[in-house]
Amino acid sequence: MFALVLAALLAAPAPAHADSIVYVHDHNVWAATPDGARRQAITTDGTVNSPYSSPSQARDGTILAQRGLDFHRIAPTGRRLAQFRQGTFPADDADVSPDGTKLAYWTFNVCGFKPCGRTLFSYADRYTPPESLDDGSGDLIEPSWIDDTRVVVANQSNVYIDPVGPPQEQLWFFDPNFSQINDVDVVGNRVALVAGSQWEYLVVYTLSAAPPAPPTRACVYRADPGEGRFDDPTWSPDASTLAFALSDGVHVLGGFRDVSACPAGGTSPVLPGARTPDWGPADLQAPESPPDPPKPPPGPVADVRAPRVDAVLARRMTLRAFTRRGLAVRLTSDEAVRGTLALQFPRTIRRRHRLAAEYTTPFDFEGSARLSARLPRASARRLAKARRARMTVTIVATDRAGNRTRLTTRSVELGR
Repeated sequence: MFALVLAALLAAPAPAHADSIVYVHDHNVWAATPDGARRQAITTDGTVNSPYSSPSQARDGTILAQRGLDFHRIAPTGRRLAQFRQGTFPADDADVSPDGTKLAYWTFNVCGFKPCGRTLFSYADRYTPPESLDDGSGDLIEPSWIDDTRVVVANQSNVYIDPVGPPQEQLWFFDPNFSQINDVDVVGNRVALVAGSQWEYLVVYTLSAAPPAPPTRACVYRADPGEGRFDDPTWSPDASTLAFALSDGVHVLGGFRDVSACPAGGTSPVLPGARTPDWGPADLQAPESPPDPPKPPPGPVADVRAPRVDAVLARRMTLRAFTRRGLAVRLTSDEAVRGTLALQFPRTIRRRHRLAAEYTTPFDFEGSARLSARLPRASARRLAKARRARMTVTIVATDRAGNRTRLTTRSVELGR
């Protein structure tokens, strides 16, 4: 079970009110009370090949979720309010503003000659031309709203505050103890985020004043290898309780109000099998009408279409960076896939540095995934002695019906 590894004093926030958590379960959007006692399906049409993702909610309970390239604005009763898309590239980690009027999201783009993440803004009920609300934060990802006009975004060990429109984003704080920071959430005088190269740390900070006042690190939790990684931490409205996802579902960790030490870890999931939680102040609302029962399929329809898989990765790296950290690869697919990513080197490089014919990294995901393709330690030490090398990345992905896609990217140049 995940465990507390660092603790410091936390001050007391205000008491809690009626609230709810929205999340994804079985490819659909759900809402539940924080204890998991009451759960309600918001959508029923999500499937393994067309799932919903990244639901978030405004103060009034209005939900915004992604499905493929489309954004769906949904009332807490399940009634559809709007559907629109922001372009032809997949978006990630969309977050609706607390007042429900704006949407922040990030997508992969090209910054100069290399791929990078870019945070953009849109109105929450219609298509908005990119850069009309803001020129976009280059190489900053995973936006999360602080208030109705500002988001926090991250890059490596740095956390920035980015207002909608001018001025430009500004550095808020950095934590040199972690090589990577993701999924920052700020409520009241609390900050929570995921850190570490494998997203293995959940970190809690306190604030003595509103941002951009610097936070103070208070609690650090580490996930066991069998628990997967921490994902999407989200505070209760009074910042006394923290929800987050692990591989077995959504956990809720209380005790951040008026404590002299951080609460111990090791909780069990209150929402088994759930992922991507978002906590808001609105209570559950009864559905406007009972959902129609699913219609029986007319008959088995064979899936014969190969999955569409895309990859984004660096074209050039230093040998030092590759042998120490590996190659970061971003994969996207229009359906659930599993397969392998293979790193291959020319015969002369293999013979000179005693390398294997290929090195594979398995994957199994739907929507998108981040991989870090590495060599075994001994092979990496031998390759590090080279002056330069060329590497080919080959991706083979198979969907649930057995259809296969083989994607060979351009070579990656490794040098000094």
